[in-house]
Amino acid sequence: MKEFQQLQSGDWEQVQSALEAARDRGDIRWVRPLLEAFRDAGDEAIREAIGDVLGSLKVSEAADVFQDALDDPEYAGVEADIISFMWNTGLMPEEALLRVAEVGTSGDYRAALEALTWIEQLESVQNEHLLLEAILLVRGSIEDVNRIELKSLAEPMLEALHALERAQ
Repeated sequence: MKEFQQLQSGDWEQVQSALEAARDRGDIRWVRPLLEAFRDAGDEAIREAIGDVLGSLKVSEAADVFQDALDDPEYAGVEADIISFMWNTGLMPEEALLRVAEVGTSGDYRAALEALTWIEQLESVQNEHLLLEAILLVRGSIEDVNRIELKSLAEPMLEALHALERAQ
């Protein structure tokens, strides 16, 4: 599609035109190109505009694309943004729980904050093994003296995971 190429052009007018098309006709085909354009954007204004669209697309199938991107090393550095897009669009697949917890405990403060927000938004987790792994991961990060700056976010993350465990 021509609009997908416009997303990567770096030209503000072309990107705006493509984003308008994404808002009007946004479906699952738009999610990966938008993520790629977001990741590759050198201009902060373009990146912010793309992020606004990604955070507002209501495409349930996008959860799989977001999860794939979280697992893809090509998206290193934008994991916090991807988690933000997920919770902004209401996409909370429990299969992403462990990866979200990993990003939250291994990234920077913003990654931890986005992971905490995402986890707090979860209503339930049916996969007990997945939940236990996430709990152990977060608990381990709290005990890691090298990650002391994130302790203030990891502790409420652990509390939210324990609340999900109690609700099972």
